[in-house]
Amino acid sequence: MLKKIKGRWALVSKSNPKILKWFGRFKPSKKTVLKEERRVQFFKHSGWKGESKRHSKASRGIETGRKSFGARGLPR
Repeated sequence: MLKKIKGRWALVSKSNPKILKWFGRFKPSKKTVLKEERRVQFFKHSGWKGESKRHSKASRGIETGRKSFGARGLPR
């Protein structure tokens, strides 16, 4: 939902008073607002947590198929 807060336009969550994106002093076009809403919905429904699958597997100790290297950059 697009809302004006303290003279600036913001995309605000409908379910809670959380600001999802600031647009600035000038009202953004409908196209820009729809683009940002789609972006928000993508991250909401994808379950993306800020890390790639490869890195999350490595952090859990699952074999990723890559060689490990020592401190000097040489294979162990």
